[in-house]
Amino acid sequence: MESFFVKNTKILTPSEYNILLDDINNPIQRRRFLILFWSGMRYQEFLRFHNNPEWYLRKRNTIHLPVHSTKKMKRRQIERYIYPLPDLMSEIITQFFDDPKPPSLQGWNQNLKRWGAESGIDIKGLSAKSTRKSIESWLIVAGMPLNIVYLRQGHTELTSLKHYQGLPFTDTEKQEIKKMLSFCL
Repeated sequence: MESFFVKNTKILTPSEYNILLDDINNPIQRRRFLILFWSGMRYQEFLRFHNNPEWYLRKRNTIHLPVHSTKKMKRRQIERYIYPLPDLMSEIITQFFDDPKPPSLQGWNQNLKRWGAESGIDIKGLSAKSTRKSIESWLIVAGMPLNIVYLRQGHTELTSLKHYQGLPFTDTEKQEIKKMLSFCL
């Protein structure tokens, strides 16, 4: 399958997501991958989240990223709420807070490339940004209202339009994405 990219970052197809997830055998690393993918957090937000379990609203299965959660200079939202999340995330996130400190961004990128190479997927452009950009594009393909996608990801309508709408997923991939995201539609 041919890969496609947003600003040189690989966008995962459903089959690549499943292959990659199946090849992450370490339960701690698997939890990290799942949280990064389904939350769409930036890696630095993810690192701060690990140290702040109070940001997880368990009864709502929602992640609240307060003002100080990101230091991104160009951010468009002061704070944001990340929802909906799959039901399986509740237990995964709870366990995550007991896990050791996650690796640096460079270490995580090396892990992703190693897992990708071992699983036989094209690793060009595969990075920590791939999970964030993939879930945003998937949410759009699945038909989530665009304003919810923008708020969830902390992007403007223009950013989303320029980068994530109209990506060349096949009809089969679109159907698989809709099935995988049926929990939020």
